[in-house]
Amino acid sequence: MVTAAQDAISQLKKSVPEVGLPSLEPVVVSHLIVAPGPELFQVRQNYTNLSNFGFTTARVSKFDVHFENNTIDMEFTVPKLRIEFDYDYDGKILLVPIKGTGHGQAMHNDTNFIVTFNLEEYQKDGEIFFKVVESKVTLSIKELKVHFENFVPINKGVGLGLSIPADPNKLINDNWRTIFSEVHSDFEKSYAETFTVILNNLLEKVPISELFVIITTINVTIISKKLASSFKKCDRKQDDFNQCLVTAVQDAVRQLEKPFPEVGLPSLEPIETSHLTVAPGPNVFQVQQSYENFNNFGFTTAEVSKFEIISLTRNFYRFQLKELDTPRRFSVNDTNFIVTFYLKEYQKDDETFIKVVESKITLLPEEVELNFGNLVPTVQGTGLGLDNPVDPSNR
Repeated sequence: MVTAAQDAISQLKKSVPEVGLPSLEPVVVSHLIVAPGPELFQVRQNYTNLSNFGFTTARVSKFDVHFENNTIDMEFTVPKLRIEFDYDYDGKILLVPIKGTGHGQAMHNDTNFIVTFNLEEYQKDGEIFFKVVESKVTLSIKELKVHFENFVPINKGVGLGLSIPADPNKLINDNWRTIFSEVHSDFEKSYAETFTVILNNLLEKVPISELFVIITTINVTIISKKLASSFKKCDRKQDDFNQCLVTAVQDAVRQLEKPFPEVGLPSLEPIETSHLTVAPGPNVFQVQQSYENFNNFGFTTAEVSKFEIISLTRNFYRFQLKELDTPRRFSVNDTNFIVTFYLKEYQKDDETFIKVVESKITLLPEEVELNFGNLVPTVQGTGLGLDNPVDPSNR
């Protein structure tokens, strides 16, 4: 997810209007008012036309999506953030009265952003969408240097014992850490509002189901790197990505004639079930069934026809099997499996994992042939009007 987020941000030097994403070069804020600080920087700050350059160079260190409480936690650092703006200042710096109006520039080195988005679901056109309802940004800066044009003290260095006019730019640059500590909250709120608008533009156009496809696609790519080199990998930028996933899953399933213990995958030949109890049917097959050593052969011949994510909490895919053959027990031809997995995140060793919490399978066999050893009727053809014993397997 971190790699995918950074890759996406780095590509936003130009806009992607089809999904509502603007260019991040620059990130524009039309207007910002910052309240005076309580002590050192008692200046009313009014900014217009703020243009932030450098966000596409961001180094993303964290991108966690928590579906259980609909939040996104993100952290990134912009190595060189340049901000161009028009300003209107009026107030005092270190008791020196200052006033200025004009153009300004700020250079930030290694600006760290810690961002939290709180999301809410809503329905539109039969689809479920997310929107950001609350956001928070925490800023930290390694180094800051500013330059304001037409920025002068109203009088000489009053309060500082200076006989010459103080340079307001130098006052700010020499004391930027203390100044930032007094006024940072308004800048953080402005960035939070700006990031919210950007993300909501995307969320408004892309339903949750498609967002989860993107997220799961990234996870599949990461997992695939841990598997054998023989496993097919798909690039999510491909036009035929969905078909590639189908092919990749089918290719992986066919290779599972042997296990891959390094990622916990067993062999599928056979799939073993130690015990199975089936309740009697209501009409024709009123038989209590108990099976042991239930071995399923043929899954590696599966023809996968669909692999699709359909919502935030479920991973849905369908296998089309040519044949599921169990020697000396029964054969099932062209059995269609429709499988739904319901997933949930959990934390372990400071990492986020996904586990299956519920699953559902629908079976649609084309043909079934059974052969049971030692299966005999307890009486002759009673109830069928037959004089000879009935063969239960044929029935």
